[in-house]
Amino acid sequence: MNDCTQIVLKNIQGITRATTIRNQKPIKILTPKSHETNCHLTTTNYGGGFVQGDHVKINIEANANTTCVLTSQANNRVYKSEDGRTCAIHQEINIKDNARFFILNDPLVLQKDSNLKQYLTCNLANESSFVLLDWVSVGRVKSNENLEFDYFYSEAEVVYNSKRILLDKFSLSPKKNNCSSPGILANHTTFINLYMIGNTERALTVLNHCKNIVEKWLSTESKPQPTFVVSTDTINPNLHILRASATETLILWKFVKEIGTIFLDKEQLNFNPYERKY
Repeated sequence: MNDCTQIVLKNIQGITRATTIRNQKPIKILTPKSHETNCHLTTTNYGGGFVQGDHVKINIEANANTTCVLTSQANNRVYKSEDGRTCAIHQEINIKDNARFFILNDPLVLQKDSNLKQYLTCNLANESSFVLLDWVSVGRVKSNENLEFDYFYSEAEVVYNSKRILLDKFSLSPKKNNCSSPGILANHTTFINLYMIGNTERALTVLNHCKNIVEKWLSTESKPQPTFVVSTDTINPNLHILRASATETLILWKFVKEIGTIFLDKEQLNFNPYERKY
């Protein structure tokens, strides 16, 4: 474990504290004082982004009755790999009884000639809950850079009460496949996967909030070439997934900002990190 970033969370007299933070380059964990009782962790990067060959390992232990949100400081950028080496991000999270953990990221920007593989493994105990908002942009679109990265792979695995309930894999290779085809991204340049997992009541609250927002947004969407596409699926009582994509990042910013209002609920996070940013 010495070669990874380690975080331990404990409930101390009703307040969630990060009792252990051990940083490993190129990642550094910040602890902004954004909340009185819940813990807010923010990732920052010594190089301003991931460069060729960076391997990041993060291990988090969220002990019983803790509540924590992990956010990114700004857009996470994956820079050009001069020699083709692949960056890798491995996150392992263990969430104990009645703990709540949220990962609410800004976009991961896949810049020209970059390579990235990301893996997330999460183990949830009884009555715990986990919300993951994974957000990707396929280039610096405003600079006319779109789908010019080499390779992107993402894998998320979640075990709840000792049973695997999620194994989600996704990859893009724009230099080998036509990612602008209607069956892949079409003219969309950014997408999110939102996973709501664990405690049934908490997960359903987030899901129903998202459904209300989706209904409102789709009522104003144009056809047959929509600028925004979204779907929600209930896989089982403890797993719900929302997927959305858009032609530009600003559209998803507005969508995510509305989603974020649910996290103000005391039974969720009692704090909306997107409200402070946008």
